[in-house]
Amino acid sequence: MQKKIGRLFSRIQDLVVVQSIRFSLITMIPILMIGSFFLVAASIPIDGYQNVISTWNNGALLHIFEGIYNTTFGMLSIYTAATVGYHYGNLYVRRERNFGHVTLLLSLSSFFVLSGVPDVTMDVFGAKGMFTAIVSACIASRLFISMFQRIHHKTLLTDGADVRLGMALQTIFPAAITIGIFVVVNMVILRVFDVSSVYELIIQTLNGMFTYIKGDLWRGLCFVIVSSVLWFFGIHGGNMLEGVSNDILLKATEKNILLVSQGKEATEILTKQLIDFFVLMGGCGTTMCLVVALLLFSKRNNTKQLVKISVFPMMFNVNEIMVFGLPIIYNTTFLIPFLCTPLVCFLITYVSMKTGLVPLITQDVQWTTPIFISGYKATGSLAGSFLQLVNLCVGVAIYAPFVKRYDKEKVRVAKQDYEKLVSKLQESEQTRIPVRLTDDAFPYGWMGKALAADLQLAMEQQELKLYYQPQYNANGKCIGAEALLRWNHVIHGNIYPPLVFQLAEEAGFLETLEEWVVRKAAADIQLLREKYPDPKLKISVNVTGTTIQLKTFERFLRNLARSYPVREMGMCIEITEQAVLQLDDVLNERFHQIREMGYQLAVDDFSMGSTSIQYLTGSYFNLLKLDGSLVKGILDNPRCCEIISSIIQLTNSLEMMVLAEYVSNAAIQEKLLELGCELYQGWYYSPAITLPEFEKLLQEN
Repeated sequence: MQKKIGRLFSRIQDLVVVQSIRFSLITMIPILMIGSFFLVAASIPIDGYQNVISTWNNGALLHIFEGIYNTTFGMLSIYTAATVGYHYGNLYVRRERNFGHVTLLLSLSSFFVLSGVPDVTMDVFGAKGMFTAIVSACIASRLFISMFQRIHHKTLLTDGADVRLGMALQTIFPAAITIGIFVVVNMVILRVFDVSSVYELIIQTLNGMFTYIKGDLWRGLCFVIVSSVLWFFGIHGGNMLEGVSNDILLKATEKNILLVSQGKEATEILTKQLIDFFVLMGGCGTTMCLVVALLLFSKRNNTKQLVKISVFPMMFNVNEIMVFGLPIIYNTTFLIPFLCTPLVCFLITYVSMKTGLVPLITQDVQWTTPIFISGYKATGSLAGSFLQLVNLCVGVAIYAPFVKRYDKEKVRVAKQDYEKLVSKLQESEQTRIPVRLTDDAFPYGWMGKALAADLQLAMEQQELKLYYQPQYNANGKCIGAEALLRWNHVIHGNIYPPLVFQLAEEAGFLETLEEWVVRKAAADIQLLREKYPDPKLKISVNVTGTTIQLKTFERFLRNLARSYPVREMGMCIEITEQAVLQLDDVLNERFHQIREMGYQLAVDDFSMGSTSIQYLTGSYFNLLKLDGSLVKGILDNPRCCEIISSIIQLTNSLEMMVLAEYVSNAAIQEKLLELGCELYQGWYYSPAITLPEFEKLLQEN
């Protein structure tokens, strides 16, 4: 049953509608963060603070806070309609073409139709209109794409015309049909139900439900359930039930305050403050409990970073960052605790106040008052704060197993996508067709971006390691090693090394990463030299063709040579060809300068790159490393032997050394020796090992 439910939830998560909503919420995180912090700034419940921001310079600070809030949360539905439509259209880019920009505009148009534009108030464009925005965007995008795919399109412009204009003209007819359908449906709804907008119809329906419910217990349960369900689907439950809150909950608070002022006992249990401070602690879904559960039980760094960002506004019951950023809405993993936790907290609170364990609420406390303070002020007793603590602990216990499940599911999906990402890169390496792994249009681009961010953080926190793969001569003596970067990811384990450099290049910090590798290798070599002063021992470090062409990297090597005796250390720069090298006078002069600094130069994967043969025209390189595919095929493919033999003869005449990588067994080593190659590297001799292990190997050797 658990596996069936898991598969069902996975299918729901994979729906285009759910994915587009989730991507939309991620896109809006900056807006949500800005709006949340300035909402908190305007609502901190300290009388002196409120007096300052409302009076200083005629209320300039308060106007600024409210202005930023109005342009973020005040326009949240517009941003939602636009981003949901955009991402919905983009999900079809691999199926036919990219519809994102068209569906964005259609989603906005459809949302405005259902909202009753132009005869509306600005409230419709804030959080209150979220549901209308999501429905409009999803239906409009799906309608347009279906229409476009069913209509036969002819070339509307002659050759040589702007292709983009032609594509835009092809969308006119399906776009017109889509908007027309929304206008007609909206007109029918307005006339049948006698309302001014679909939004008004939703409000009337929700508020009308509570006129038939009797008793505080059932009204409270119904209010909590409806509010939580609305929030789960991206609808601001508090705003949608504002009529119920004003007519029932606020009046109950006012009645209690009046009774106490007359020296009488308070009688009303169900109040707005009960819902705000004892049930929805931290906001909808009692998300304060979720935050604590994430801090205690989640092992994912990304999740904990989100918690750290959202915890401050959540102290003041502003939880939009967590709700939309995790996200909680449309997240089936958290559906059960999101609905159950507020219900359990309400029942505990209701019973506690009904039995007299906790005093009834007799103070009108501002909704942004933090937990524990709010419980004490609302009830006038520490019992109120203790009740909040009990509810918090119970809520954490409810959320805990679902947090663990969420972590496992995220790890499972991430591992699958990582394997697919590596497979795509390996395919690119074989076909020599470039691929951008962090591109939004790429199926696993989000994984590429996430790994690139993790890589940059790992580099800053010194979590990357250098391993050394020993190199041997024909006599079995270790003559050096190649420094190899290794990254042990907390989820994916050891990351495929070429992927590390590909991600760094796409994210724009490849040069920084390679400088780190060279600097770290230089420090390690100096330690080795102090113990093993063999002048023939050399350590090679990989540098991509992209980086070696940069003037800034040449400057880095020069500064490094001033700090370390690179000539005496036998440090070798091994150039790999991720990019096409422009072997012009400028680059030849750069090679000359690097040699003058004391570095040796080597060519990696010789014979397969686009510029390999051109390396032989200069006298800058000491060593050529045979391409691994040639070495691997040496026993089965006679042509590999012929190519290797030709390379060795050519390099001998040019007084250059040749080293073979991927020497995995004795047969390959013997064949290479027969062809004249006397330097080797590979698993037959040793895998890449840590620096202490390499020191031990040198001592034994």
